[in-house]
Amino acid sequence: APFWGCQAPTPMTFDQPVEYTLQLDSSLLSVSVVAASLLVPWELVWGPDDWIWVSEEFGRISRVNPQTGEKKTLLHLPIGARPEGAQGMVVHPNPDAFPYVYIHYKQIKADSVRYNILARYTYADDTLVAPKIIMELVAGSSHTGSRLAFHDQNHILWATGDQASHTAPQDMNNLNGKVLRMDLQGKIPADNPFPNSYVYAAGFRNMQGMVVSDKQHIYVSEHG
Repeated sequence: APFWGCQAPTPMTFDQPVEYTLQLDSSLLSVSVVAASLLVPWELVWGPDDWIWVSEEFGRISRVNPQTGEKKTLLHLPIGARPEGAQGMVVHPNPDAFPYVYIHYKQIKADSVRYNILARYTYADDTLVAPKIIMELVAGSSHTGSRLAFHDQNHILWATGDQASHTAPQDMNNLNGKVLRMDLQGKIPADNPFPNSYVYAAGFRNMQGMVVSDKQHIYVSEHG
């Protein structure tokens, strides 16, 4: 997959040849192939090791050396029988104090029901260990949503799709079609806008992008 960017955590050079360049206003971006043979890559994040971490939909979490393209598997998720699963992923912004990686994946369990699962893993010795299930929601046939972000260092945001249900986004008792906010353990924060509810914002169809500004403003993009 091409990796586009004008800024990285540390200065670096790429061994891969430049495929082409893009002139955007005053910025000149170079585009190189860092890693190939990825199967439906869903999320790209900078790992605490300054490698590129990528989730592939069939359930693999990998780390890619941005200089050499070397690829190492961190984890195979327990996604079940279907070749899909890995979705959103986010690394805690202070990995030295909190070596946590949060991953959303879809899993078919023994009851033949598909679930959206938010899990927390600990990064140690070049792998992800100690899985802790934060939340499970019944998944629909489509409109999974699935983006994760930190709302300051103590709270996680999870953008959920409406799971192809037109009534879910406006139903405050349904956690689909929402931006959910929780603490690092998956509990409801006391300062959430609705008492005893994970819901931070409602009324969404299928969010595919979510970022938080330095002023903690939340921006989302969605299909449609």
